[in-house]
Parts: sequence; C-alpha cells; structure tokens
Amino acid sequence: MESGLIPSSRITASTTLDADHQSFHGRLGTILGKGAWCSDDQNGQQFLQVELEAPYRIMAFAIQGKHPLSDDAIGLAWVTTYSVSIKQRGGRTWKFINNETNTTMVFAGNTEHNLTVKNVLSKPFTAKSIRVHPVTWYNKICLRLELYGSPGPIVFITVDNCQRKIGIEMSGIYNDSLKASSSLGPDFRPWFARLNGRMGGGAWCSRVNDKKEFLQVNLPHLHNISAVIIQGRAGKEEAWVTKLSVEYSLDGNRWERHSENNSDNYLKLNTQVFNGNTASDSVAEIILTSPIYAKYIRLRPVQWHTHVCMRVELRGCPGKTFFPLGMSIYKIPDSAITASSYTDPYTRPEMARLHSARGHGAWCADANDSSPYIQVDLKTPHRLGFVSTQGQLDKNSWVQKFTISYRLEDQDWEPYGQAFSGNIDANTVVKNALNKSIEARFIRIHPVSWNRRACTRLEIYG
Repeated sequence: MESGLIPSSRITASTTLDADHQSFHGRLGTILGKGAWCSDDQNGQQFLQVELEAPYRIMAFAIQGKHPLSDDAIGLAWVTTYSVSIKQRGGRTWKFINNETNTTMVFAGNTEHNLTVKNVLSKPFTAKSIRVHPVTWYNKICLRLELYGSPGPIVFITVDNCQRKIGIEMSGIYNDSLKASSSLGPDFRPWFARLNGRMGGGAWCSRVNDKKEFLQVNLPHLHNISAVIIQGRAGKEEAWVTKLSVEYSLDGNRWERHSENNSDNYLKLNTQVFNGNTASDSVAEIILTSPIYAKYIRLRPVQWHTHVCMRVELRGCPGKTFFPLGMSIYKIPDSAITASSYTDPYTRPEMARLHSARGHGAWCADANDSSPYIQVDLKTPHRLGFVSTQGQLDKNSWVQKFTISYRLEDQDWEPYGQAFSGNIDANTVVKNALNKSIEARFIRIHPVSWNRRACTRLEIYG
C-alpha cells in the first residue's frame, strides 16, 4: 500500500467523503489528497477494501489516522478500533476474522492522528480480498492502511520423472472419480472411458454432440499432469474426438482453460485446441509442454467423428510445492544478504527484497564490478525450486539474464549450469523454475547482462 505497488484501482471503499478523501488516499504514510480515506457516512457499515493481485498470507495490519493539513476543515480524525473481513479467491462471501471464542475480533486502532499502530496476527490467514471495518472512531472515519504478508506458495512444475500413467487404464482411478456432463446411456457411463477398455459400449459417449460436453477426472491428490492420452470408441460403431481442449481446477469450482505457454513459461497464449484421434482404436498422446497442476481435469470435445466418444489416460505425478523463504517479508535478515559490490548506501544488498521500496528500490552492483553477484544465506539447508526477480523500482535498470551458483556449508560453489531469462522492465516479477531442484544453504545470483545497471530485487522459494 505505502510503496504504491498495489494499484489505486484495487483500493475501494463503501463510501468516500469527497474527491480529496478517496479510497486510494488510504495508503499508510500518504499525504496525497487530504491525507487519508474518509467515509461519507459515519456508521458501522463502512469499510476500506484492498484487492490483492493473488492470494497472500497476511500476518499483520498497520493503520494511521488522517494526516493534519492546514487547509482542511475536518481537523483531526482517526479510527480507534476496527474489525477485518476476508474473501478467498473465487469465493462469494465475506468472513470476519474471529477470536478464540469464535466472535468477531476487534483490533485496537489509533489514539492520535499520525502514530502508526501495528497489529500482528497470532494466526495468519490467506486471502485475496481484505476489508477493514471501522468499529469506533474519533471525529470522523478516516484511516491510512498497510498490510504485511507474503505471496502464497508457488507450485514447482516439472516433467522430470513425471511421465507415468496415473491409473485410469488400470483402474487405479476409481469409477466414482470419473464424471461427465452427460452419457448416451448406461453402457456409456464415464467409467467406461478407460484407455484400451472394451467394457460397456466401449467408451464414454455423451448424450448429445455438443462442445459443452465434457469428461472429468477427479484425481485423489494434486498432480502435475504432463500428457493426455485419448482413444475413440471400441467396437464396430466408429466414433472419436478429432479435436479437444483441456480444462483444470484446484478445487472443482473455479476452472481454467489450459493454454500452452511461450518460452518464458509464464505468459499465457490463446487457449490451446489439441489434435485428437483419426480412428476409433488409434491412440493420440498430447504432450503438455506447459504441464498442468490440478486435482480436477476436464477434456472438452471441439470436433468429432460421428459422435463424441472417448477413452482416456493421463500422465503425471503428485505435485511439489515451494514457499517463499523470506526475502520479501524480512524473515531473512539484512545481515544474511551480501554482494560482490554495491553502488552507494542506498543500493546495498539488503535493498534486494522482492517488492521492496527501501533505499533506491533495489541492490545495484558497482559499475566497475566485472563479476557481480548477490548472495543470500538461508542459515539452514533448503530444497530450492524457484527464484523470482524484479528490476529497480520505477527506474530503468534491471537484470536481463543471470546464472546461479550454490553450496551447502563449507563446500565449493557449484554452478547450476543454466542461464535464466530475467526481467524486461523494472517492476514486473519474473519467476524462474529450477527444473532440477537443488539443496543449498547459500545461493548466489550472478547478473550476466542488464539494462543500464545490474540492479535486482528477488525472492527464493523452497
């Protein structure tokens, strides 16, 4: 909030007093407008809402009152107590944060206009949408806000050793885990959709031929899915799907259409339509160059021969999850972050925290450093799976390409053996997966090429 990284469009409110007290004036430390968000109505129904880009693990809140401005007729104003409600990604209802007695928790707020009051949560929560509800206040409902937390876990997706069949063909996936939008009849139920199966009518077939039909696989656990295998209907009555799309979900409610990614593995292209079968008994294997991480998979026909009928199998393996290790939330102390050099006191290594606005907004190597690096001591060995980077906050400096080296305790430094694509602007976060995860206590990021200066902010996931 204070750094401006949350766009103003993501900060809304129940009501606003006027153009000088709008919701986006509710950033901690701001003196913009008239120095705070202030509500128009003065009652217990007011709130300031923050919509995060992705689910975050929220660990604390901080609020201030209204900044005193000489030309402001309102005078001093602040919130003395408040409550908080949250909404999960894809959720429809707001839920208040409760205390041990299962009643709405009321947080202590300000006792004067400019002092920052921070409330650390004994039980952090994960949410994408957050509302702060003033309960009591002095003079008028006015506040400035900051949230403290870390991004949710990043899933490590790999196709290494992830090519085994998950068990539809051999009945490792039970009948009740195979679902469909409809069935042609009792002999064409979804559990007859097992690859190479000849039970029932020889396949799952939909009741009608329509692009809205689908076959769904409910996996027992979250999986990385690296390939889809399909056949048409077994027997004399030929029918098969010639083109299809793939959908996936983590929870069975919110569905995404799979899109094959471009070379940096993160920018989505258009929804992929895959080629299917050319005959009933032919096997078509679709390799997903960008594997899917999901618990629920839907195969949706796009084109077909005579009728929508499928037998299927999936290749994949149980998923692995990596969490941010603490650069962005200061769990890693400043003393654990060192570098080969830095430009000035405002670009020291400890400024290299993802999303940080400290100093000049990044670590920057000295211009005369021919082999720059930034080093992080994780204090204990970790299995590492991801690195995220940004350039220098709002400046024209970022690392375009970098390499990694690592070691455990007193061993020699090991090069990772791969150059990674870095940033293309100052503020966009670029995530790079370590396709072969490493175990390390120390990790170094070595800038290889950069725009203007070798400046970076980063987070490490393990």
